[in-house]
Amino acid sequence: MNFVINSDFKWALLGMALLWMCSLVLLWLEKISNEPDKRWVVMFARCLEQRR
Repeated sequence: MNFVINSDFKWALLGMALLWMCSLVLLWLEKISNEPDKRWVVMFARCLEQRR
């Protein structure tokens, strides 16, 4: 609705909605990985370690 009425806060609201959507995706990724070594956080940390 904020985009339809050309609200001043539309970009702030869009940013919060995108952040919320990203958090849901990360939660879903964590839920589908049952093994601790396959969690996205561990995989991301290992990727960062390899770049050093």
